[in-house]
Amino acid sequence: MSHALVQRYGRWVVGWRWAYDEGDFDGGPVGNGCCPRDSITTPEETLARVVAALCEWRGWLESLTGRFEACPMDLADVEDQRILWECAARNLIVQVTDRTGCGSGWHRHCRQVLTWFLSRSTPSVRASTLSARSATRAAAARASDGRCEHGGRC
Repeated sequence: MSHALVQRYGRWVVGWRWAYDEGDFDGGPVGNGCCPRDSITTPEETLARVVAALCEWRGWLESLTGRFEACPMDLADVEDQRILWECAARNLIVQVTDRTGCGSGWHRHCRQVLTWFLSRSTPSVRASTLSARSATRAAAARASDGRCEHGGRC
């Protein structure tokens, strides 16, 4: 199914099955699907779930794009913009934790979102390092402030 969707619509669809908790790909932002065992039923119901999950994923990507565009950062001025970078990263971390519910593996999606954001302005190696550092700090902060109490681990 995923291969057919990528062929039809492009690579942006790849995350459509990234479920909140313990699905095939857990810790993600999609609530309209889970694993084949729980999501594949009749052809009509299955198609409706796939469409809903795909729309949910697309909406999330568009939301992130809007957030990324609202915070244009200039790598040349990173030291002068440190507070802005940190604020933008913190806001993205909050968005990811809210969207995923801090479900199992949420930190992988957080790292991915931060990498996407940082990669817009920084070389990919530096972006990966910065996103990993930010995700680690976010996990520690979320665990210590008790904001993640809906069953997931932070």
